[in-house]
Amino acid sequence: MKKSITSLFLMFACVFGAQAQANSYPFDEADLDANGWLWFDTPEKIEKYVGVSEDGKMDPNGKIFQMVSTESASDVKPPFNKTFASDTISGFGDPHNQGSDIRKGAIVLHKATQSGKYNDGGAVLINLPSCKTMSMVLSCQSSAHLYLSGTNDAAADTSAYSIVYQPSAAIFPPGFFNALFVCNIHLWEGLQTFNNEGATDFTLASAGPVYAMLQVAGLTPVYLHGVRITTEETTSIENVTAEDICFDGQKISLDQTTNIKVYNSNGMLVASAVSNSMDISNLAKGIYLVKAGNKTQKIAIR
Repeated sequence: MKKSITSLFLMFACVFGAQAQANSYPFDEADLDANGWLWFDTPEKIEKYVGVSEDGKMDPNGKIFQMVSTESASDVKPPFNKTFASDTISGFGDPHNQGSDIRKGAIVLHKATQSGKYNDGGAVLINLPSCKTMSMVLSCQSSAHLYLSGTNDAAADTSAYSIVYQPSAAIFPPGFFNALFVCNIHLWEGLQTFNNEGATDFTLASAGPVYAMLQVAGLTPVYLHGVRITTEETTSIENVTAEDICFDGQKISLDQTTNIKVYNSNGMLVASAVSNSMDISNLAKGIYLVKAGNKTQKIAIR
């Protein structure tokens, strides 16, 4: 029997209100350091957050990080012939102060066939429920050439993503491109504001789902050691509309077929469907936010 959401959720109003005052992350906070960074330094974190895109396309229901390999490194010995993740691999640091800042653990993006070539090298797709801020820590043994692109369309081919950062060739001879950094570890911040120096209106900052791609465009692998990504607070999506979304403790029911998305309290998309109902009995106990079309509702699985 269907039961409309009642005052049960008023019990959690103060909890969600407190979260709105702090940073919201698409990761479990237990996996973050004191400054909100997720480091790829344990097999558990890699298993939880990193997957493989076999067809090179975004799976909006997949893991947050989806690795993409191309044919550009097929002539290289394993494991560097593909994009891979390892909690034990060591990156690179300041060549003048060896060992002082080297990090262990990374998603390693394999090389491209030539410097500056778009949609060619190893990549990682980043699947987010929203994006407020984005920073990365990267390292490279030589020159790091990268493209960063994104879209709000989960079905878009990566070749159609809007480029927000690319290697610049404006002041270099033909065939040479400006590297993001060279032979070092690099803190890359403010990625949510990039718009390819004004060439596009698109940015990764988004109150709703957004999909990004970081891709190598150089002849050397690039190591992604960690990210700091904050998302829009789940309480900002809209007011509760209890009459429109029903939940019986196991199944969400609607009056009509629509796009249903379920987010956990960290803002991570955990289930989705286009239907008038969804069985979520397989989800862990906790508080969730259901978005059905332009309606939203908090629910509790007990």
